[in-house]
Amino acid sequence: MLQEQPDWEKMEYAKFISWKQMVFILLGIALIVQLIAQFITPTSMVNYQLLAFITATNVGAVLLAILAQRSAEDIRDMYVKAFTPSFYATVSTISNLREIMVMEAEKDGKSLDEELEDLGPKLYGFFRAYVNSKNPEAVPEVPDIQVAENPAYDSEEELFQ
Repeated sequence: MLQEQPDWEKMEYAKFISWKQMVFILLGIALIVQLIAQFITPTSMVNYQLLAFITATNVGAVLLAILAQRSAEDIRDMYVKAFTPSFYATVSTISNLREIMVMEAEKDGKSLDEELEDLGPKLYGFFRAYVNSKNPEAVPEVPDIQVAENPAYDSEEELFQ
């Protein structure tokens, strides 16, 4: 069964934050918090606000971790659908076929690209013949062409004048 396109588009355009970006963000936040702390005199209200800030950032971190885990699970589900044992067997078969084609091309003194250029039209013709044999309606109708009679002539020299 073929995979629907929208799932693949989601996976192709997935955006992830890198570890370097995370480090820069954390260092930026630490710098800002430390700069603010340098200009504020400690009081019980400031301590209360700081406690609220710490709690909010921790709750935010937990929520973001949950969202990140959900994204990872979505990606895992897409990979599980795509990378089945059949997929790996097919890739192995295609790889083996490629190696055989490279060896055969080298025997003939050709590159694989040259062999594929020669093989492409033949494969296309084979597949078209196969499809047409399975679905006769797919074969286009050949028009009935009428050819006129040749005019009479006495010698061939008349034809080249």
